[in-house]
Amino acid sequence: IVNNKTINGSGNAGGVWNAASTMILNGCNVSNNISAGVGGGIYNHDGTNQSKLYVYNSTISGNSNLGNGGGGIYTREGSYLLVVNSTFFKNVSGSGGGLTVYATGARATSADIISSTFYDNVADTGSGIKTVTNSTVKIYNSIISGNKVVNDLIAANTVAFSNVILGELVFDNTGGVISGQTFNPETMISSTPVNGTFMITEDSPAAKLGMSSSLLQTLANSFTPPIANDIITKDQLGNSRVGNTAMGAVTVKITPATTVKADMLDVIFNIDGTATDVSPMQHTVTVIKDDDAPMTVALNTTYGRNVVTFNPVENGKSPGAGKGSCYSVDYQNNVAFQTKLADGH
Repeated sequence: IVNNKTINGSGNAGGVWNAASTMILNGCNVSNNISAGVGGGIYNHDGTNQSKLYVYNSTISGNSNLGNGGGGIYTREGSYLLVVNSTFFKNVSGSGGGLTVYATGARATSADIISSTFYDNVADTGSGIKTVTNSTVKIYNSIISGNKVVNDLIAANTVAFSNVILGELVFDNTGGVISGQTFNPETMISSTPVNGTFMITEDSPAAKLGMSSSLLQTLANSFTPPIANDIITKDQLGNSRVGNTAMGAVTVKITPATTVKADMLDVIFNIDGTATDVSPMQHTVTVIKDDDAPMTVALNTTYGRNVVTFNPVENGKSPGAGKGSCYSVDYQNNVAFQTKLADGH
């Protein structure tokens, strides 16, 4: 659900409006949608009946709104929202960059967030999540950190935490802050998304102080209806949570290292075979495919990035010199690139 927008001056729901329905998103991508009102990605509300929204193993990213709430999702009075194994990033709003949970005195709202990541969302207040009075929000085994500009979470009511990262703070299963533990979003989470989510470093408290799979199963069974075992015991990428106590949408952990920022060319490979230059140059990366010498893309859990394997010979055939699948960057027409080369890069 991508690249949609409202066309009137105050319309809500850039991507989806769930009204008086039960909607399930599983393994979906809701990205780059725009609304003039609230709910850049999804608007969850009906004026009379309850709207139920279930978001599993999904990415909510790059959505925005011109109104004052819910760049990613705006769930409103009388509604229910459940988010499991999902990632919210680069959503933008005046408040509640990733998510806004709104309620009134007459109609309450509730939301449960489990094993999810809110990172790099933007808002003037509540950049990750914003809740209002008369809403009930419970957050389990999740990361809400690295959001901009002000406060990862703004809550007008009491939000229940269990094994959660909030900003730099680490909360235990009782909702208390763990002394001596600090989460640094600048160094403990991958700077670029891989397959719609972010990896955590193995030295991070998020990697070891989360909920076990058995505790997650117990939690899942407390819901009506219970959350499916195949969802709660895996992460967003389908990796098993058994034997793992990682918070957030994924259990994949990367080794912390001194990062050298590539300022001329930094290519990441996407799971669909395309590639993106995330350096300041933002070169266009073109895919050149040769059926006699195809290439495959797979996630490398050591580096937390997709890796391309080039197959020079397939089915006994050799593509020959100058042939075969590859990626191409036309840097010769990039003036800034040529200038840096001349400077000695």
